Amino acid sequence: MENLDIMITEQEQFLQELLQRMRSGAAKFRYYKADGSLREAIGTLSPAIIPADKMPKGGTNPAAQYGYIAYFDVERQDWRQFLAKNLLWYEL
Repeated sequence: MENLDIMITEQEQFLQELLQRMRSGAAKFRYYKADGSLREAIGTLSPAIIPADKMPKGGTNPAAQYGYIAYFDVERQDWRQFLAKNLLWYEL
């Protein structure tokens, strides 16, 4: 059971590092989509990068309750989300 706890902690840390990077700039990452296909994206949560007309209007992200990570896709210029457990890799 101890190894499982370590794995979960490492995955959570990995996610937190990605979120921190996206809050301060953009990060390239890869994840599995809901249909099982692989997606590579450049995403951000930084207000300095997100166009004003695409900024969230306030409130909370209900998808976050269900283990999803929402991000602004820099290339597609729109919001996307993925299941946190489907994150495979990211680079700074």
